[in-house]
Amino acid sequence: MFLSARKITKMAAAFCFAALFLCLSPVSAPAAAAETSETDGPVDEAALEEYRFESMEAYVNMIRPIARKVGLKYNYLPSVLAAQCIQETGYGGYTSTGTASMIYYHNHLGMKTSMINSTWAKHSVWPGQSYLKRTPEWYGGRLTHITDSFRIYKSAEQCLTDYVAFMTYARLPGGAYKYRYDVIGNPSYAKTIEAVRANGYCTDPNYSKAVIRLINKWNLTALDKGFGIRVSRIKLNRKKLLKLKKGASYQLKATTYPRSAPIRSIRWKSSDMSVASVSSKGKVRALKKGTVTITATSRDNKKAFAEVRIRVK
Repeated sequence: MFLSARKITKMAAAFCFAALFLCLSPVSAPAAAAETSETDGPVDEAALEEYRFESMEAYVNMIRPIARKVGLKYNYLPSVLAAQCIQETGYGGYTSTGTASMIYYHNHLGMKTSMINSTWAKHSVWPGQSYLKRTPEWYGGRLTHITDSFRIYKSAEQCLTDYVAFMTYARLPGGAYKYRYDVIGNPSYAKTIEAVRANGYCTDPNYSKAVIRLINKWNLTALDKGFGIRVSRIKLNRKKLLKLKKGASYQLKATTYPRSAPIRSIRWKSSDMSVASVSSKGKVRALKKGTVTITATSRDNKKAFAEVRIRVK
């Protein structure tokens, strides 16, 4: 994905504009970067040029399905999540010369090593490694650059999942949730991103406006289809007691309702795996004499489940 000198020169000029909108995690004042085991100083962005995307479309097409998957799963509007990634990375480095490391380290949302406090740490999926990076920040209405420590992820999906965990579980010193009630489950992209900005996630005063423009430019609201619709009922293809001989098998099938719910995956469980086991796809295998209960639970809503009893003869 190495770009020509002509393209790099063009993007260097565009960086001044992109930097005005780039927003990372919240800080109260410039501070010295934390030490990391990954580098002795800020990462050399120029050495990672080949990891930058070759077009805006390429990055948008890559991040769209990931944002939809994570957003629907954790109830954070996918259109906002996708647009934030585009804004933070400058289209995967295509329009910003200082974000190649974000692609290389899969940090598509500028997640810093230190995120307010540790109130949400047990919900974080961050593996623990970090790197140093020069980054733009706004203080008192003025744009400046500092060196700070950022998280390293194994994939874009892991990064987005970590970000939503932060939005869901981070708390203020008094114990109240910092973002949760304003952004999680909010069906309005304008209100969601403005709450993210107003509650302190970013330092750029124009961040929400920039994200909204990207949502409209790329029709990202299409990613929100089914948002907020959750599975409320499950029906199995077997209701009555199922009798099986030892060594026999039976395929259970679960149908979720409403049919419009986007997340329809099922978690299967046997009350006694030594009597009858059940696979992740609902296939039951009779192992020894006894009676068990097989439960199918929605991965989207643990309150939606169905059961059937199995008697092994």
